[in-house]
Amino acid sequence: MGMTKLGRVLVVDDEVELMTVLCETLNEREYEAFGFTSGADALKALQEQDFDLILTDLMMPGMNGIELYREALKIDPNMVGIMMTGQGTVQTAVEAMKVGAFDFVLKPFKLNTLLAVLLRAMEMRRLRNENLQLCDSMAIYDLAMAVSSSLDINVILNKIADAVLDQCEADEISIMLPTSTGEELYVAVARGDQMEIKLGQRIPIHKGIAGWVASNHETLIMQGAIRDPRFAPIKPRPEIKSSISTPLLVGGKCVGVLNVNSKKRKSYLFGKVKALKILAGTAASALENARLYGELQRAEQKYRSIFENTTEGIFQVAPDGRYLFVNPSMARILGYNQPEEMLSLKSGLNYESFLGSESERQGIERQIRRQDGAVIWVSENVRVVRDDQGDMLYFEGTMEDITKRKEAEEALRESEARYRRIVETAAEGIWVIDRNCRTTFINKKMAEMLGCAVEEMVGKSLYDFIDNEWAAKVESNIKLHQQGISKQYEFKFRRTDGKELWAIISINPFFELNGQYSGALAMVTDITERKQLEKEMARLDRLDLIGEMAAGIGHEIRNPMTAVRGFLQLLKGKKEFVKHGEYFNLMISELDRANTIITEFLSLAKNKAVQLKPSILNTILESMLPLIEADALVTDKYINLETQELPELLLDEKEIRQLILNLARNGLESMSPGGKMNLRTFVEGEEVVLSVQDQGKGIEPGIIEKIGTPFYTTKENGTGLGLAVCYKVADRHNAKIDFETGQAGTTFFVRFKTSKKRTINH
Repeated sequence: MGMTKLGRVLVVDDEVELMTVLCETLNEREYEAFGFTSGADALKALQEQDFDLILTDLMMPGMNGIELYREALKIDPNMVGIMMTGQGTVQTAVEAMKVGAFDFVLKPFKLNTLLAVLLRAMEMRRLRNENLQLCDSMAIYDLAMAVSSSLDINVILNKIADAVLDQCEADEISIMLPTSTGEELYVAVARGDQMEIKLGQRIPIHKGIAGWVASNHETLIMQGAIRDPRFAPIKPRPEIKSSISTPLLVGGKCVGVLNVNSKKRKSYLFGKVKALKILAGTAASALENARLYGELQRAEQKYRSIFENTTEGIFQVAPDGRYLFVNPSMARILGYNQPEEMLSLKSGLNYESFLGSESERQGIERQIRRQDGAVIWVSENVRVVRDDQGDMLYFEGTMEDITKRKEAEEALRESEARYRRIVETAAEGIWVIDRNCRTTFINKKMAEMLGCAVEEMVGKSLYDFIDNEWAAKVESNIKLHQQGISKQYEFKFRRTDGKELWAIISINPFFELNGQYSGALAMVTDITERKQLEKEMARLDRLDLIGEMAAGIGHEIRNPMTAVRGFLQLLKGKKEFVKHGEYFNLMISELDRANTIITEFLSLAKNKAVQLKPSILNTILESMLPLIEADALVTDKYINLETQELPELLLDEKEIRQLILNLARNGLESMSPGGKMNLRTFVEGEEVVLSVQDQGKGIEPGIIEKIGTPFYTTKENGTGLGLAVCYKVADRHNAKIDFETGQAGTTFFVRFKTSKKRTINH
């Protein structure tokens, strides 16, 4: 363990030998001595280090001892000085004493004489330091007394600043406090020239010198220019020579930072720094108390304001039912002008039995009677308050008048029920989707249109009900909806049973409060029947046109054909043409085939006469069965007939035979050997239905739209008139043809009206 030094001595003498001997001698005598040969070098050392005493030669070139000591006192006012001279006079001694020198030693001197002077000087230094500490203690005491009488944070800040400014003899003082978020420090009070402009300035809590002090809870003492990267960013201030920053700590928490700046270089002795830290601790406690008191006041004001101004009634009720305490809203709810009017009354509500074994109940809704007799709805939260022994003290809780809410809820229920009835009974489909085209709501009509139940639809995508070729149109329309554009257009859906659903859709987009697209409401009108009617009308128009052409040119073609056929038969019988008999047979057969086509052509005529008479469809079908079965047996196929009892229909038997035969032959031709065809008749509603079901490969989706178009055929030798004739025959009987197709085969349905008021086309 090292020996404690008596003190730090600065020896200054331009005689190098004497300066060196003095330093070595003092170091041997338990002093810590440092020697310099010029006043300028000595001052530089004083600016960088702390010394207790300066022992200087009086007469030196450049700067004499008196001038050196005068400058040293500017750095450390408590510095003890001893002058040495070999040419001492009364005048020089007086000047040295005026400056404040402790003693005057004449050269040459005895070592013991000098050591005795040094001991007395060090004692003076000690006394001065103790006096300084006493002054610091008095300053701390005065500050504690000053701030203890106030809880106003601004008053406390100003008293702290004044005390520190006086105690430290500083040029600038500032106190920085954390912001409410704790992320920054701001200048709360400042002293010094032009320091007022710094009030309110902020720095991040982890930046700069003050930020470092606040974060690390350490005091910083700084001399001269500061270039430490820990404190970046630093705004250079060359006029500041010395500074000290210390945290204001309470219970390990930093409640502020005290900054002291001096424009002169100063030595902050241990005692001085310790005193400043104690003062900072006193200030921190005062600031924290003021902050807590302020929070308490604000909380009290807040809760008093809530209590006085809340729309909820607040109450305390004694076990016997007397009101102990109510707020103004409680009085208002129950029809009283002032809370005091209720304090002598009983609540009339037995909360003890109401709570039962529970200690608290929330959201109790019930009806009560006001002072004026009016019945209102209230919602209550009630709890029982007990003492440490578990005995009941009182009930407390809140009461809210919810009469308007109850009335609004009832009105809303009625409105919801009314609009739900409107939505559910609407003739239009209503479909609500989210931003991802997922179903969030659908009414019964819309579900029926799509062929599924309402509960099955929620969560399903719009894309589940459209064909691929319509997806691009959906996406382009969604882009319009996202721009807020409402639109109406025709659209084709695909029902769950595979059938088409044509509809007119009116779209209204939805948007969230931030303007983001959230979905859309679609009003959907089923126009499938209209589309089918338009399609049928177009088909019939084409058939009518072809029929008119056939009627116009049929006879003109048949007459020459009859002549040609007759001469062919005549020539066939001549001997010279016997060897060409098979050619004549082929030509006659082809003429007959052409005649058949013309006959089918004429069947398309719009004004073709039909002979309608009461008939039973089953009778006609059964008469055709042998012919159909014969065609089937030739190609190893089978016929199954199922009939139900049918009412009479007005039919042209010849045309119906043609219709049945055409449908049956088409079905047989679509099947492979071994296939079976089902012929059925049945009644469906007000319609008599003929169905022809085959076991072929079905109709390809790409040609479904062309079915029934004249001259369109997929057969190698077909004319494309068979189904066209069927559609025309059906039209002349006021009947409709539709079909279902799939991989398992195709079923054609011919639907005859049974209503007596139907119109028959003749």
